Amino acid sequence: KIISAVQEVAESTKQVDFIVKSITTYQDFITVSLEISSDIQKLHEKIIKELNPLREGQIREKYQKEPYSPEQQENIKKYGCPNVQQLYHSHITITRLKDKAVVQKIANNLKWEIPTFVVDKIAVYKMGEHGTCTKLVKDFNLIT
Repeated sequence: KIISAVQEVAESTKQVDFIVKSITTYQDFITVSLEISSDIQKLHEKIIKELNPLREGQIREKYQKEPYSPEQQENIKKYGCPNVQQLYHSHITITRLKDKAVVQKIANNLKWEIPTFVVDKIAVYKMGEHGTCTKLVKDFNLIT
């Protein structure tokens, strides 16, 4: 069901341009923060609309334990994830560091030299700890 739902999204979605905002940090992660254009927001909402019903109300164990804001708690109940819709943060995770004390220093010294890029595929992956994509299940081309 998930694969066919993602395929349906891909078949009705044009390629998406992404614009890099900055290198950011979150806890012990270094990420590249991306602007959320209307096309990105529409894709985000389309994926939620198609895939959220498939989780059948299930909530991952990690989202039942950690402290979350009231808005995040509402998202967890409704979508199974804290940072969707208004709390969505478009990004690429670069790395996670073991030493939190050096995260900001390293991030400050990184240079990201790709100001824009086009996403021409969406994919289903097996997911690892912290949402990392560990194994490609299937990818789909977006409309050119």
